Amino acid sequence: MGTSRRPDWHVRKWREYRGLSLARLAFSAGIPEAELERIESGAQPCDQPTLEALARALRCQPVDLLIHDPADPDGIWPAAGRLDPRREFRVRAIMSLRKAARAARREA
Repeated sequence: MGTSRRPDWHVRKWREYRGLSLARLAFSAGIPEAELERIESGAQPCDQPTLEALARALRCQPVDLLIHDPADPDGIWPAAGRLDPRREFRVRAIMSLRKAARAARREA
């Protein structure tokens, strides 16, 4: 029987990227600090409401915490994270459209 492994989430990386302490993020997300510490270490799974609360507190989308490393030099995420939230939505929409267009060209 294989061992199960939690996904390589990026909660800690996003917290550090935003310059927040563990205590500050836990307070902002409305969860106990010990729970956040367990989530970051992989000792505790993260349910959807908690994931959404963390994303709001970190000014990102829930999916970012799952798959986007904010410090990735090859991604747009460090630049997008410095945008005004109203513009960030537009950048994400444009990037989604570009990705879809590239996929459609490959299929054609």
